[in-house]
Amino acid sequence: DQVKAGRSPIVEPEIDQLLQEGLSNGLIIATADPGEVVKNAELLIVCVGTPSKSNGEVNTSYIHNAVVEIARFLNPGDKKFIAFRSTVPPGTTEAICNQYLSEFTNVTTVFFPEFLREGSAVKDFFEYGRCVIGCDSHSQIQRLAEVLHVCKEAPLFITDLKTAEYSKYIDNSFHALKVVFANEIFGLANDLGVNVEDAHKIFTADNKLNISSRYFKPGMP
Repeated sequence: DQVKAGRSPIVEPEIDQLLQEGLSNGLIIATADPGEVVKNAELLIVCVGTPSKSNGEVNTSYIHNAVVEIARFLNPGDKKFIAFRSTVPPGTTEAICNQYLSEFTNVTTVFFPEFLREGSAVKDFFEYGRCVIGCDSHSQIQRLAEVLHVCKEAPLFITDLKTAEYSKYIDNSFHALKVVFANEIFGLANDLGVNVEDAHKIFTADNKLNISSRYFKPGMP
């Protein structure tokens, strides 16, 4: 009901305006009927929460529920794409698809991780650093890649499912590391009477060594 009224359930700049434009132009249709969605869509995007359990494991029950609903309304000969966007441990997409979708041989499943920041999700959707699509058969997804890869200037990586799934974990872990590092190092700088703003500018100005891929190559196994 909220989406139908043109109000986003999440708070993001520009979202409400885009939602209202999509609704008024017939580009967005909100429904609670999964059968209607599966019947009329060529591409189904599964983007549900994967919260942590109390023991630290990832709760994938919401993904299972979504795929069960999709499978209920698929016909054996349907040609569909299913793109998973939720953050999951490597191997999850393959396991879920084998469990619920193995009989639908014309359904192509991919993992399509999102790299969006809270507060600038719309901008990041159109102006991202790279696009990643994980799949079992690269020959199946050229048409899909044309649709999903909206920023043609950014590099496109087509890889296997596990690598695509893990690329999201690398991002999340590194972002957490950067936040902790920045809070600690510049908190110390402030305590020592350092000009934090200047120190930050000096540090981030170096894109040869400090902000580069040179120090992020894993060593020999």
